[in-house]
Amino acid sequence: MLKHFFPSRFLFLFLFSIPAVNAQDYSAQVQEMYVAYYSRPGDPAGVDFWVSKLAQSSGNLTAIIDQFGNSTEYNDRFLGQSDSELINNIYLNLFGRDTDSGGMEFYLDRLQSGAMTLVTIALNISDGVVDGTDDAVIVNNKLVLAAAYTAEVAAQEAEYGGEQIAAAVELVASVNSSQSSLDSALDSLAELVAPAADNQIDFDANPNLSGQFRDAVLVNRNPDCRAYATDTNEGDYNSSQITDISSGISESVSLVEIQMVIASNWNASIYDYENVQTTTDVSLATHCRMVSNMVPNHTFGVEVTGPNGDGWINAIDHSDTEITYIPVNPVKTNTPTDTPRNPPIYDFDGILLNGVGIAMDSGFCYQPGVVSGPLSLRSNAAGNASGCGPQNTWFELPAYTIWDQNAENMAAVFDDYFGHGFVATYHYHALTHPLQEDNDQTHPPSNGQPSPVIGFAADGFPIYGHWLENENGELVKAESGYETYSENSRTPIPTALHGTPPTPWDIANNPEGFDSDFGLDMGRYEQDWFFSGTGNLDQCNGTYDRDGNYGYYITDKYPFAPPCVFGARDPSFGKISPSLP
Repeated sequence: MLKHFFPSRFLFLFLFSIPAVNAQDYSAQVQEMYVAYYSRPGDPAGVDFWVSKLAQSSGNLTAIIDQFGNSTEYNDRFLGQSDSELINNIYLNLFGRDTDSGGMEFYLDRLQSGAMTLVTIALNISDGVVDGTDDAVIVNNKLVLAAAYTAEVAAQEAEYGGEQIAAAVELVASVNSSQSSLDSALDSLAELVAPAADNQIDFDANPNLSGQFRDAVLVNRNPDCRAYATDTNEGDYNSSQITDISSGISESVSLVEIQMVIASNWNASIYDYENVQTTTDVSLATHCRMVSNMVPNHTFGVEVTGPNGDGWINAIDHSDTEITYIPVNPVKTNTPTDTPRNPPIYDFDGILLNGVGIAMDSGFCYQPGVVSGPLSLRSNAAGNASGCGPQNTWFELPAYTIWDQNAENMAAVFDDYFGHGFVATYHYHALTHPLQEDNDQTHPPSNGQPSPVIGFAADGFPIYGHWLENENGELVKAESGYETYSENSRTPIPTALHGTPPTPWDIANNPEGFDSDFGLDMGRYEQDWFFSGTGNLDQCNGTYDRDGNYGYYITDKYPFAPPCVFGARDPSFGKISPSLP
């Protein structure tokens, strides 16, 4: 059996004073960054990328340290942990033990004061290892394994995504100061690292649209956003000759460009990442960046409402720009995350490949008796009004008429695609058939395949149409697992600002007990629904497809599209409203 060793002097040179070293030494530095910060070996392309970055900066780690430490992967795995937990993770990654009290106090103070970041802490902990100690041997063994693992992935041209990363983390954690633990881990590499060809799936590509995406019908089911940046359309999903009913324009242009990028350091004040670099290398991309003007690829909009357009349906700003970063290699967790309800900022549940966002949260709520003030904020005949935010309850489902087409006195008004313009931004509240055949709600795709990818959720997992293939190989319609409560009356919510909306039963049996006189069927409000587990989807409207890929689906019953996500939500899925045109 081959034995491996590194020199006893620890591989990291001091962070703030690094002499010129060769590329092999840079590779060792990068591997230690991966092990200390991400608890795994670096992927071949990632190691090469950071080695080149170090070479460009003559080995100065400070030039790359923030970009290395700010990633979707880190947010997926560690977002929400306390500062002390994050510091303890570094000790666990490197030494397989918890932080000692002195070290925790020292680094916690520097992290919370802003004197150091987590990455600089990781490197300083590494630098502080004393030669000849168990800690030095443990880290040395982990780095030997990491280098061998990366080399094996490169030799096999193996995949190194979510599942493989999880297995690599476990393997690195299994190594301690004993030679036997290292030998065992090295012996398992050939079996653990499988050639990528064994796992590849062929997907039908979307047609070459030659820059005209108008009324396109998609077919590609590839769950990886990079497939749409590198297909025959080369990320050009533009459209022209689009009719905008809201603005009275018949020659609208929809601008959509999809590129692969390496992005880090989200800056909420500018709604963008500070460090963004385009790349043509699929193995380096952290995100797919979609830049659009949020004008769809189909006829859209409804006539504006109110005098001079002062109602809540407004004309669309065609000069608007939306920049959305779709995470590459999303990781599914067991904990759902709801979309924030934070007006006047749009917080999108997803973005379609035509560049238009999905905004599932309702801005309409039960608020009877508002008869003055701006027209857009007054109550309608059902007692509902717009302009509602986190302080409100009893949110009316804007897309309720997809489920109950006979519903009366709806506050929201939509076009045929369940989209409209509000504060100049066109968006969907539910999805009927964009990017699919017109009869998608009632008939599966005519090509005999499950529904295509039509967009991506905020965690990077794909959004499909209405149809999936079950375990028997049959095409079936995606069915929501939500049901309405069966009581005659709604249970009052103590924090509700405007009371409880009545049902038809209430109006017939206890009309004097309510502030409005129109009965609304159970199901009209978000709070009328609960997840029962019926149907074939989870609580975020997602499931695994026949190829083992997780994604979200459209349904014609609440929640209609994903109301939450099981991965880490990228902050770019939101925007401040543009100015009215």
